Amino acid sequence: MSRTLALALLLGLAAGSAQAAERIARIAVDGLWCPSCGYIAAQALTSVPSVEILEREQSDDRRSAIFSVRFDDDDTTPEAIAASVAMYGFAGTALEEGY
Repeated sequence: MSRTLALALLLGLAAGSAQAAERIARIAVDGLWCPSCGYIAAQALTSVPSVEILEREQSDDRRSAIFSVRFDDDDTTPEAIAASVAMYGFAGTALEEGY
C-alpha cells in the first residue's frame, strides 16, 4: 500500500470518528405515581446505550421529573432516550439538546 493511500485512509478514519460527539439533553418524564417510579424511569433511560444521568429535578408533587443526560450522538438521539420510558407507562419528552 502506498504511503499516500495509507495516509488518506488514516485521515478518513480519524474524520469519521471525530463526527460523533458527546451531547447533553434534558428529558422530561411524566406519570410518576409511586416512590419507585423515579428509579424505574432512571433505569429505563440508562438502558439506552451510552446514556448517563447527570442530574434529576423532581417536581414538587413528585409526579414528574426532568433528567439531564449525557450521551454519544453516534449511539442514540434525545428522542430515542425519551421514548425508552414508554414501555414502563411513563411519558418522555426531549426538551433540549446539547450545550
